[in-house]
Amino acid sequence: MPYIPYHLTDLFSSPSFSPHTFMSAMDSEAPSGPTNSRFTTLAMSLAYQILSGVAYLHSRHIAHRDLKPSNVLLTEEGCVKLIDFGIAYPEEEAGDGEIKRQDLWPEHPDRMYFEVGTGPYRAPELLFGTTSYLARAVDSWSLGVLLAEFFTALRLTSEDDNELPPEPHSPGAKPFVLPEGGSFADPHAVWKRDSLFDASRGEIGLAWSIFCVRGTPTEETWPGFTSLPDASRVTFTQTPRVPLSPLLPNLPTPSTTPLDMIEKFLQYPPDKRLSPADALKHDWFKAAHAETVLLPPGYADSARDKIAATVAGEWEGQSLGQLMRSYVRPHLAQLSHC
Repeated sequence: MPYIPYHLTDLFSSPSFSPHTFMSAMDSEAPSGPTNSRFTTLAMSLAYQILSGVAYLHSRHIAHRDLKPSNVLLTEEGCVKLIDFGIAYPEEEAGDGEIKRQDLWPEHPDRMYFEVGTGPYRAPELLFGTTSYLARAVDSWSLGVLLAEFFTALRLTSEDDNELPPEPHSPGAKPFVLPEGGSFADPHAVWKRDSLFDASRGEIGLAWSIFCVRGTPTEETWPGFTSLPDASRVTFTQTPRVPLSPLLPNLPTPSTTPLDMIEKFLQYPPDKRLSPADALKHDWFKAAHAETVLLPPGYADSARDKIAATVAGEWEGQSLGQLMRSYVRPHLAQLSHC
């Protein structure tokens, strides 16, 4: 595999990757000028590639099962590369009763591993001991959490905190979150993007974090939840579903945003979740509403033909790679200097 210099977490931890500037962050709405348009163009262009990659895997009957920002690499040209297929699941095709993979630990449809996925990107059904689930639906949930992270708050932390257990917190309601007593002048200060859910307190804590956002499941909101093996072992307080928008303070402000798409990925019933192939047809990408979608050189012509949005090689004189590097390189250079 060739060396690929960046991953999505490099972009997410760049404080300039926001439709806000520090000066505008106190405003009630993100600015609608060049900063917003530049951010939206890059976010949409990378999201389109991520969805295309997972849609291709699913068309080949493969579920990734560990989608997260650190498993999304970015080339110098801004081409997305999905990596780490160590727990990928090859689904059986209809009518084929044989497991196609010769593995040391083969998984059968009724004896699947639920210890898959990472931290806040794990689908809720995996937290309750199920050994039979829709593997592609697990990817859809992870995609919803990953795409939401494009728009969550940036939080200033200290590098020294990396040696301590993470403190639980809710996603920030402002684009930039400063800790009490925090300072931009701190040489050890680093920015980190909030996750939509909190996985710092184990599986039960993650489940509760999900329920606090999406609501505690009931038979109406999640038919079959109570039949999951471990669903009856813990009784959760009933909490209502809350709007996602306040938890995504870095949402851009065009006429159409990805909020509806993220909502459709984060559905409790696995069979109701949006598929990545259908997400590519979402209004967010449609030419009537969307900013220009940039694709890297050599991207498949078939993909260019299918996209409904306006496709271009440059945005205001910058290619996708140049636009992406303008966010990532100054940030990484600053970290290296620190």
